Amino acid sequence: MKRKHIVYLLLISFFVIMIGIFNHYLLYQNFNLKSLIQKPLFISYDKFGTSLEYSNDYLSKNLSQNLSEKNKIGVTEKNFQLELTDFDSQDYMLLNLDTNGVLDELNITITAFTDDGKFDYGIHNFFSKKKNGNLILISHKNIHKILIKGVKVIYDDDTDDELIRNITINQKKDYQFLQREIILKNVIVIFMILIFAFTFFLLKKFKKLDKESNEWVPKTFLAISITFGVVFSFLFPLYQIPDEYTHLNMIYSELNMNVNFANEIHGYGDTARIVGHYDEKVNIHQYIRFNNPLSISEKYQIPSITIIRHFPQFIGLIIGDILSLPVLITITLSEILAVLFYSFIGYKVLKLMPIKKEMMMAIMLLPICIQQMGSFSYDVMLLSMCYLLVAYILYFKFDKECISLKDLLKILIILVVIAIVKLPYAFLGMLIFILPFKKINLNFKLFRINGSVIIEHKKKMLYFVIPLVLVLCFFGYQVLKHMYFGRVLLAAIGYPRKSFHMILNTLYVNKFGFIKGLTSEFGWLDTHSSLIFSIFVLVFVFIINFIHFKYDNYKCPFKKWETIYIYGIAVVMIFLLVLAMFDWTATIRGYQNLEKCSILELSNIMGTIPVIGGVQSRYFVPVIPFILLPMYSKKITSWVSKINMWFLILIYYFVVFMYLFILILCRYWI
Repeated sequence: MKRKHIVYLLLISFFVIMIGIFNHYLLYQNFNLKSLIQKPLFISYDKFGTSLEYSNDYLSKNLSQNLSEKNKIGVTEKNFQLELTDFDSQDYMLLNLDTNGVLDELNITITAFTDDGKFDYGIHNFFSKKKNGNLILISHKNIHKILIKGVKVIYDDDTDDELIRNITINQKKDYQFLQREIILKNVIVIFMILIFAFTFFLLKKFKKLDKESNEWVPKTFLAISITFGVVFSFLFPLYQIPDEYTHLNMIYSELNMNVNFANEIHGYGDTARIVGHYDEKVNIHQYIRFNNPLSISEKYQIPSITIIRHFPQFIGLIIGDILSLPVLITITLSEILAVLFYSFIGYKVLKLMPIKKEMMMAIMLLPICIQQMGSFSYDVMLLSMCYLLVAYILYFKFDKECISLKDLLKILIILVVIAIVKLPYAFLGMLIFILPFKKINLNFKLFRINGSVIIEHKKKMLYFVIPLVLVLCFFGYQVLKHMYFGRVLLAAIGYPRKSFHMILNTLYVNKFGFIKGLTSEFGWLDTHSSLIFSIFVLVFVFIINFIHFKYDNYKCPFKKWETIYIYGIAVVMIFLLVLAMFDWTATIRGYQNLEKCSILELSNIMGTIPVIGGVQSRYFVPVIPFILLPMYSKKITSWVSKINMWFLILIYYFVVFMYLFILILCRYWI
């Protein structure tokens, strides 16, 4: 196949994917594209008829339910049925069901009975699926009855009997929501067509661009991350990123101050109100105001070492308080400093990276990272330090001729910072053992440690190394058993059958949720993008992973044992990150005084917990480089090298950021 044909094929595929992202509403099987556009845009609200609302009392009287016997796995099916007949016939219906936030757990079928027959609508026909209210457009005339049937699986601990709490038909706000959404999506489709044409023009005009040099990557990352990081720091209102309120109070506790941020600023912004309520928008008049300067009543103390977790944000809050800046300005300043910190560390990472610069850039600019980089979360420090650790180790391995004491001290400092931020991530430091031992040349003034000399006398060194390892293991055990998480870890290691079952079951149950969460769950996990968008991002990151290899003609520069070792670090890290939420899960399930439990008691508790909860996808972001780094394929790289990937990468980022911009703008502001 000729190169230009490959480019055309890729562009067509790219175009089809983009259309799919913004046109999931085409799942309406009863519409063709023309009627879908015309009906909501050009039919007035009056044609929908009188607004009706079915109260909870009406539903409780008319919702018939029955339970089947428990099946082999110990669950019960609840079958329910509801008949609606008290409405006038009309051309179209907007049906809004409040299913108590469990629509996806209900196998719902809605049947509309008309003079011409009956027409079924399933859960895939819903225009929007929200926590409170799920909207469906029924486009048949002369409807005289609607029958709603469904099935819900009832588990042993499920006591909620409210399946449908409220039903409304043809409310004006529902119609306006439908109209606004379809207008927006059609505008985006037209916009994507223009992007496709622009992409084609760029690829044709710059097809001879040199593909070998990737020196543009660090500067491009710096420009993109600062630009979009600042934009999204504005778009995400205060308190709308997970645990942001907690992190704000944590900053003051790290300053040894007893400050509740919300109380000090009188609940600034009223944005906590919209958490978990997708239909709620920011009250702009309350949020954008400059007449309330930040003024913390308590005096500042000497900070704890843990303040390093929120270093850039802490600087912004201090400046805002000293200068008595308005709260909004102080918040914005802190978030911009966080963006700048993340961006400049990322720039340093890409300057150091000897291989796969594009891959590391794609990871650092994942949609979930864009959300976190402009927040009060310590993820800003954690992610940047984890990336910097990987970059330094790879730089020392491949590019630096000699590894000095100063170089190892840099790695040690980064590991200390990571451990202060979140201890389990310090295990990433195990990557240091892929460094070539012969490169080590440590000058302690009084004596030297030369790796080449040690290799020559490696048999003699074993008599020293083996006892040292045993002593370190002993002291490590003594330290861990006096720490709560250390005892949890020892319980998991000592009783692997219980812990492995718990962790593997957690990963299996949430496998697709974890993947989607890396790219398409924003805010307090209440803002979701299209599944196709997630696939688009992950596929592109996978493709980017195979371009611009510098070493050995696209061959993997890692030895076999190094590849296995790197994957081993990734697996252990995933297990540790899941296990880190054991305390939260056990507390939720009613276990008390866990800090006082022995190793045996903790292992017994593990045997009673089937799945660990509270594990968020963003926890796994620092592990992604360990999965992609050893991944090489000469065939894929050769195929990719025939395409002008430079501009495809830029278009990829443009599409991602434009999609996110529209998604977040509609979620919080319009």
